[in-house]
Amino acid sequence: MAKAVPDGHTLLMSLSSSMLVNQFLYSKLPYNPQKDIALVTQVSTAPVLLAVHPSLPVKNMKELLAYAKEHPGKLSYGSYGVGSYAHLAGAYISKITNSDMNHAAYKGESQAIQELISGQYQFGFLSAQNVKPHADTGRIKAIAVTGRQRMAVMPDVPTIYEQGVQDDAFSLVGWIAMGAPAGLSKDIIAQLYAHLLEVSKDPKVIERITGAGFAPMMSSPEQFRANYQRDVPVWKALVETAGAKLD
Repeated sequence: MAKAVPDGHTLLMSLSSSMLVNQFLYSKLPYNPQKDIALVTQVSTAPVLLAVHPSLPVKNMKELLAYAKEHPGKLSYGSYGVGSYAHLAGAYISKITNSDMNHAAYKGESQAIQELISGQYQFGFLSAQNVKPHADTGRIKAIAVTGRQRMAVMPDVPTIYEQGVQDDAFSLVGWIAMGAPAGLSKDIIAQLYAHLLEVSKDPKVIERITGAGFAPMMSSPEQFRANYQRDVPVWKALVETAGAKLD
């Protein structure tokens, strides 16, 4: 897509990992996301839950940070893969609390959730859609959510920001977005956005997005660019803190 003719006929629908984060996880990419992709709209966002094992005596992020500081070397955090937000955020917590945590990386989120339930590690950042059934039965405690807005699927769980931990690293959310080859005219981008905005009002579209655990967004191209530039240094710092590389 990045090398395609910028005429509006070739478009990209992708995750934040490909459009933003991977430039810091890989030494070399066949494209430069900041130069080769014209940003059209963020279609939806995907905050994640801070989930803990029921045996961990914490009820919010502040208590987790305090507990980690008081118990260096005693906690482990889990993730669904090296370079994932769950990995990067866990490594960041380990650093800011100077708690020397162990990282338990799993092959996917299903395995990570089962291992959290069994107590193989104490906390992790996981998707609400997959955690909710276990939180409802008490096998996992959902104590906070990333981003600045609560999630419709679990509205009683406050954001980390609400809990008084207003660190940009925990305000990040994943997203699905539309891009186009760099050089696409602003007029065509505006037309694409107008069509997408209209489609996004369809109740069936909203139902599909929310049913997949995402929150509808449909940001304007200008807002998308502002959000992107705001998040770039935060993601870069998280990757550097974790020392994560995928090549």
